[in-house]
Amino acid sequence: MVEHGHPEWRPFEAAQHWVLHTHCQELPENAMDIAHFPWIHHQNTAAMATEGFEVDGPILYHRTSQRYNLFGLLKMMSGDVTGPLDVTLLGLGVVVNRAAVKTKLSFEYCYPFFITPIDDEHIDVHSFLAVKKTAIPGLDRALALKAKAEGRVTIEQDIPIWENKVFQVKPRLSSADGPIMGFRKWSRQCYPDGGAAVYGAGDGEAATA
Repeated sequence: MVEHGHPEWRPFEAAQHWVLHTHCQELPENAMDIAHFPWIHHQNTAAMATEGFEVDGPILYHRTSQRYNLFGLLKMMSGDVTGPLDVTLLGLGVVVNRAAVKTKLSFEYCYPFFITPIDDEHIDVHSFLAVKKTAIPGLDRALALKAKAEGRVTIEQDIPIWENKVFQVKPRLSSADGPIMGFRKWSRQCYPDGGAAVYGAGDGEAATA
């Protein structure tokens, strides 16, 4: 990650650790599902949109725009808190969130999640956080603590869903749901059998259309 060791960035520090009863695909797929953000994470629907979706072999890029309900400190300073949230997937094991919150005072952070399958039904997740240094002494540290706290809240809002949902090979989706099927087509390369164990033999084309 380019932020590691960069003089303009604070060092990465440990954020959260979870052991979850879910499949290793659920957490990265969640980053494609933009329709759930208003309902689960109370994000503004009108400002949440996919701006770009690209794949490059085992790497996937999903660029979104958001109006954040987070970071009350920044909101008090400047009102609207908007900016991009870029998600980079390195296979199914690494999810890197990069946010640039645009206010009178800009704030950027990099929030990677490392996912290790324990067995077919459990994953081990470690997250880390680095923030770009600001011009105000101590503010970047305060924002880092806030970002970690908000990150924990966001993930733990999703956990009851991940641990109870049933995987659907052919879910009913609309264009507002985000590039879920594009993600699933890309993710098939991460399985030794081309995804047949997940999607079912013969269902590959229908599941990724």
